[in-house]
Amino acid sequence: MTGGTRVYGSAGANDITDYEKNRSGMVDVKALADHHDAKFGVARNQPYPEEYLAPAQAAALFNVARDYREPTQPGSMVQG
Repeated sequence: MTGGTRVYGSAGANDITDYEKNRSGMVDVKALADHHDAKFGVARNQPYPEEYLAPAQAAALFNVARDYREPTQPGSMVQG
């Protein structure tokens, strides 16, 4: 891997997925959200999509969503 984000999944020692950074040095958060252990989603079809993060921030998003996600009911929203 050349500086992207690596996810160690929950399915065992071989469950490792690398998300490479693009030419601008950013990781596609849509792809990261599709990981089977992701606890977050990315809103699709936004008028001004912001779907890329630097590798460290992409890893932080993945970990924070995993560590701090509270159970919610289907269709509910988290508001700040």
